[in-house]
Amino acid sequence: MDVVVEEEEVEYYDRDIDETNKEQMELNDRTKARLERNDSSLLDIQICLDDLFNSMNYRGEDGGVFNLIANNNHLKKLSLTFRGRCLDRPTNQPYILGEQGHNLPTRQQLLRLFTCINRNNSIRNITLGSMSIADEFGRGLIECLQGHPSLVSLHCSKGQLEPLACTTLGIGAVLRYPDSKLKDLRLVSCNLDDGRLGTLYHVLLGNSTMESLHLSDNRHITSVGWRTLANVIRHTNCKLSTLALNVNCIDDEAAIALGDALSGSSLMKCLNLDWIESISSERWVVFLEQLAQTPLKTLILGTNEEMDNNCVAALANIDTIENLELNGAESVTSSGWGLFFDSIQDHRTQLVSLTICDNSISDDDESFQALGRMLTSMNTLKKLNMNGSSNISPRGWQELFLILLHSNLDLVQFDMHDNQIDDIGINLLVPLVSKMSSLKYLSLSLNGLVTPYRGWQYLTFCVDHPDFALEELDLSNNNIDDDTLIACANALQNNETLKLLSIEGFTNEDSSDDEDDNELITERGWDAISNLICNKTSIMDTFNSNHTLQDLSYSHYYCQREQPTSSIPDDLSSLLELNENKDKIEVARQKILQTHFSTNDTSNLQVFTDLEPEEIPAAIAWIGRPAEPANWLGEHDSGLTLMYNLMRRIPDMFGAT
Repeated sequence: MDVVVEEEEVEYYDRDIDETNKEQMELNDRTKARLERNDSSLLDIQICLDDLFNSMNYRGEDGGVFNLIANNNHLKKLSLTFRGRCLDRPTNQPYILGEQGHNLPTRQQLLRLFTCINRNNSIRNITLGSMSIADEFGRGLIECLQGHPSLVSLHCSKGQLEPLACTTLGIGAVLRYPDSKLKDLRLVSCNLDDGRLGTLYHVLLGNSTMESLHLSDNRHITSVGWRTLANVIRHTNCKLSTLALNVNCIDDEAAIALGDALSGSSLMKCLNLDWIESISSERWVVFLEQLAQTPLKTLILGTNEEMDNNCVAALANIDTIENLELNGAESVTSSGWGLFFDSIQDHRTQLVSLTICDNSISDDDESFQALGRMLTSMNTLKKLNMNGSSNISPRGWQELFLILLHSNLDLVQFDMHDNQIDDIGINLLVPLVSKMSSLKYLSLSLNGLVTPYRGWQYLTFCVDHPDFALEELDLSNNNIDDDTLIACANALQNNETLKLLSIEGFTNEDSSDDEDDNELITERGWDAISNLICNKTSIMDTFNSNHTLQDLSYSHYYCQREQPTSSIPDDLSSLLELNENKDKIEVARQKILQTHFSTNDTSNLQVFTDLEPEEIPAAIAWIGRPAEPANWLGEHDSGLTLMYNLMRRIPDMFGAT
């Protein structure tokens, strides 16, 4: 199996469907301008319905933004949400799509929106968040999506799906359409019960393209409903290969039915059973033994309190597994982990992704040695997450990093946040990660034992390594100070890969909470990063500045946590935003125009006037070409002011012929 495909399947589960993706853009004036230009880099838009229909910018007479969406042929994902600003509806009650009321869009407006979506031939994913779909309006709304030329994913979350609207008339119309391309259906936190799940039975069996079904967080479904789903899985027409049942109430009786059905499946590849209530440890053992008879590749067990040593022993027998997540298994003892790691090694299981957070692994016993042996023997592993391993001491991490230094481990994602790694551990980690040419993401957040001088500054040596391809480095909630940031800036002078350096979230504990100067990073540190991104010494220095680093805030892998108000200066934030443009030549041009050719300073015009006459036209074209994307930083986007000043300086070049 291709590793990249399987990593995408893991991401399917890692991110909630209504999480704001880092590339997702809210519908504002800038996004509308990019839509109007049919910007090929605009792939994901989030539209808040109450903002859209109640804004002064909505042009109801010609559809306004609707036509822009309909005519765009690059847009891949469209998320529709509702913030709950209706004055006559409690904030904890979902908005009912199609309902009439104060500050609610009319049915005509909603129909026009979905008609424009139907006209678009590039959208692959539609997400409806924080809203209900009522019976009376569901048919007209959802049927706008049937026969959509490119739609493959339909997501509904945090709402309520009425039986008639969502199944036999609504989603059923989309699934049963002869030319349906829908492969992924997600009904997350939608208050589904046995009756609503039952109405989906024939709909699912009548669709020949459905491969992925997510029923997460629908706790009204009982064993009756799960037996119905088991019958779907058993049916010869069922093509499901991905099933997410996390955050649900599944008891032993339901586990028996689901286990029997899954054991006979030749297609099931991905299964999410995180936060499942009411399954006993004895039933988990039988269930996992049944999964060993499937071609399962991705299994997410997450936090299930009944998992014990016998469970992980059975889990190790699923030798087809490639992506495994087992967090918070508090009942698994250290000896149980040791037997699990040895068994994984004995079975020669080809793990690609392993997540074992908040575990009881200790460096005082054999389990730790077994972990080292397993990781050293595994050449296929690309993602390792061991955050919250509180029983591993600083000395234990030092020992593990030394062991792995002599392995062939080449990770893509390495997550060690919230651990007891110290300065010596960081010094041993640097040579380990420096030789990982595939590493894209490294998290060392919440490792408070590391000091700025002996730890974090030493880490910057790996960033400067010529073969280091890191894109995200998360050092948030740590002892990061000015000197650390200056060292990072020096290391990033020639780096062309790092996009995110997360350094926020830690304050000086020696300062009182009400002080404004309790941040460890001051103007000196921020100036170092500003100079890295835009060196103003000369035009050539600005051109050769770092145009890759885009963010200093929290990593998007953990963006669901509450973020503090950013202390990053506004001018630095603007430069970071400018670096988000994929056209780095344009980024350099913008920085040069803004830094060296301001409105009131014409001293640098000599650079152009000294050019040979035949070179002047090319220089003028460089100055005046439209910025792409437009309006990154307002009035300084174009070089028209510079062009005007240049024309005044050399009027003979622009004389009438």
